[in-house]
Amino acid sequence: VSTSSVERFGTSALGTSSQPVVISGVTKVKVTAENGPINSGDFLTTSATRGHAMLATKIGAGVLGMALEGFSEGEGLIDVLIDLGTYYQPVAQVITVGLSGSDFETITEALDSIEDNATTSPYIIKVAPGIYEENIVMKDFVDIVGSGRQLVTLTSDQSPVVSVSSKSRLEGLTVQSTNIDEEPVLISLSSQSTSTEVILKDLALEAESLEPAVGVSVTGLLGKVRLTDLSFGSNFSQGISNLASSTISVMHSDLSSINGTALVAQNGIIKSYYNNYDGVLGDIYISQLARVESQDDLYQRVSNFGVFLDVSNRGKIDHEYIDYGWLTSQSEEADLAISVSAGQGYIGGVVVSTAEVSGLAIQASTTNYVFITDRGQFLVSQSSELASTTNGILIGQVETDGQSIIEIINERTNEIVVAKEGGQYRTISGALESITTNSEANRWIISVQPGVYNETVELKPYVDIIGSGDQTVIMGINRTVMTAGFTALSGTSTLDLAEIGSAKVKNLKLSLTGDSQGLPIVRASSSHLIFEDLTLEWSGDNEVLGTGILVDAASRLEASRLKLSGSAYGIVKQVEIGQIEENNEEEENQLEVATSSLATVLSPIVKVG
Repeated sequence: VSTSSVERFGTSALGTSSQPVVISGVTKVKVTAENGPINSGDFLTTSATRGHAMLATKIGAGVLGMALEGFSEGEGLIDVLIDLGTYYQPVAQVITVGLSGSDFETITEALDSIEDNATTSPYIIKVAPGIYEENIVMKDFVDIVGSGRQLVTLTSDQSPVVSVSSKSRLEGLTVQSTNIDEEPVLISLSSQSTSTEVILKDLALEAESLEPAVGVSVTGLLGKVRLTDLSFGSNFSQGISNLASSTISVMHSDLSSINGTALVAQNGIIKSYYNNYDGVLGDIYISQLARVESQDDLYQRVSNFGVFLDVSNRGKIDHEYIDYGWLTSQSEEADLAISVSAGQGYIGGVVVSTAEVSGLAIQASTTNYVFITDRGQFLVSQSSELASTTNGILIGQVETDGQSIIEIINERTNEIVVAKEGGQYRTISGALESITTNSEANRWIISVQPGVYNETVELKPYVDIIGSGDQTVIMGINRTVMTAGFTALSGTSTLDLAEIGSAKVKNLKLSLTGDSQGLPIVRASSSHLIFEDLTLEWSGDNEVLGTGILVDAASRLEASRLKLSGSAYGIVKQVEIGQIEENNEEEENQLEVATSSLATVLSPIVKVG
């Protein structure tokens, strides 16, 4: 509040008297020395004494302005240059290190010379080009900044080369180990203080050691750790290793030449953005105590025993399906507890992979719903739906009485989306190959978006393929479009059709073109197929007779609303010996085939035109 002003705005609208407020320029300000004496040039912030300013010493404190005169005791009035909207950041003192013409010739000498480093008295050690043969222990509020990783090399045969247990920054140089006696560590971050904040930026790490080295090792309990723009050579057993119960951010770093494992998460949380991981022994390893969140990283092999999330498409794609696992079962730890097996799925654009979890408590005498969220967390709720702010998949339903579990129902949402753009796979065959856990209790759906897919699809039991109408076309040029089963029957052997898992194909078009061999569009052997709402198209040489669906071994075929054009035959049953069982009732519109004598049958359920 000022004693006078140049302009007043909007005072006519006020029912009470107004006070002028200074927002720019020089004015008298009440001050107190409660936070220490004020010197000319010091920044001021608000104090505990109402209406008074004091010396700013805490990083991030809102700045009122800069003192234009000193004040040492009690309370008073001084001239202040008002500068609102900024935050206090103390000016660091600079010390130079160089082979000649600098304050010191070694980094260690520069560090040893600093005794008053504090929040209010930070330092920067600037390192000139050169090779410095020493290992260093960094200090709180002392940053070490080199002239560039190509110009400054810090090398040592000791382990670690750099020790950090403080709030500090290391930037712009190469760290090199020449150790010959042990598996060395290049940079060790170790502390038991959550106030520790470490920044490693623009560094090259090279191990010229006899044994493979660890690039960056993090242990203890640290606050914020940021690793940005780091590059690693090849001679590393572990590029970055986190054993701390802390959160580490890794960004824009290159770990693509590691002979061992590029990223090792033994504990805590690692948030990884835009990094390249490629290790001979593995790209990313996650223990049962750790969690890794990846966004736009390059990697291929993940060994996960904890929680792994790829959040690259969070919120961009809303696919939700379970790749495998996440099966709920009774826990051995208690009567009213459950276990959830390891699993992986896609939730709201996030790839979620988790290890087995046991001992999840559930409530008695109610229905418990078990969810996995897009953050890799298991939630047990008495509501069948999650809050709108939480993304998750229902994986299980547990019924309980007053003392124990009555029934467990595993909910499955196994869906893979195939699309020319934006899907998990670009081909149907690729999606089918990825499915290895299909079973009667674990059925899958492959949703195929509009487009032309030029491939031969080999169906799998308990995997359904659902298209988007005639805009979804699976095409074969002079080859069969779809097959099911691989072994034809011979002799008098029989096959129990009830034991064959079914596969449904629905709502798409199958097109065979350029046929010069008389091929079927679909060939079924030893299979149980359900075809619904399909269009089958055949075209080929004039002298060739095409077939819609050829059944050449014991199979069960259920067909509804099929339209076939171009071929000479509709559904053909052809095996060597056996008996025929048919069900051509118009109401059910089905054809069931067991085994038959050599025969050719045109099914009345297929429209030819």
